[in-house]
Amino acid sequence: MEIDLQTAVGIAGIIVGAFSYFRPVIVFMKTVQRQWTTGDLSATPCLLTYVKCTFFMWYALPDVSRGNHLLFICNFVGFLFASIYIVTFLWLSPRVVVLKNVGAIFVAIAISTAHLVLPRAWLHGYERQLLCGLVAAGFSICTCWPSVKIIDSVMKTKNVEFMSFSASISMFLNGSLWFVFGLHGLDPFVMLPNGFTSVLGALQVILYLVYRNNKSEAERKKKIKYNSNDTIMKKNSK
Repeated sequence: MEIDLQTAVGIAGIIVGAFSYFRPVIVFMKTVQRQWTTGDLSATPCLLTYVKCTFFMWYALPDVSRGNHLLFICNFVGFLFASIYIVTFLWLSPRVVVLKNVGAIFVAIAISTAHLVLPRAWLHGYERQLLCGLVAAGFSICTCWPSVKIIDSVMKTKNVEFMSFSASISMFLNGSLWFVFGLHGLDPFVMLPNGFTSVLGALQVILYLVYRNNKSEAERKKKIKYNSNDTIMKKNSK
């Protein structure tokens, strides 16, 4: 059985995408195991993932765009992981935190549902594809804002303390694979946001490799203090 390039790239994209979507769940589980509480974790990143994945799921449906069933599968996986995270987050969070987040969760669900129903009620053919594609691509690019802030912070501080190398690699690979997928299908709504993601991921990887040996200011002060104390102890022992 022959597998064309687009199918092979799409399958690889699903695998890499599943890892990217599962990472927050792993971090969440580790935090809960240590503290049996959500700690300082936030539901916002997974809420954004939830909305983004639903937008691309609706875009990938056969009555909107053709040949995007693998794109649907990848975003359905992301939708599942984001849903699991959100439900578990609400279950384990204190009542005050739940009340703060429940409004945002209902808004996210309402937006996703409206985006599924309204274009099908009012638009047909290419107009429906155009609207769903623009919304999905535009929102996907907007969700890259935290990565832009991280890149800006690393360039200013020359420190990668808060930038994960594995997350940067998966971001680069995921964006690159789905960019090639969209390029093969000549689909700008898949190409553009994933091309942007790929560039950001590549920048993060490069910055990590350049500044990976740099110590944070806190680590440097700790080392200086340790060396000073060590010197004082040696002098006193003489």
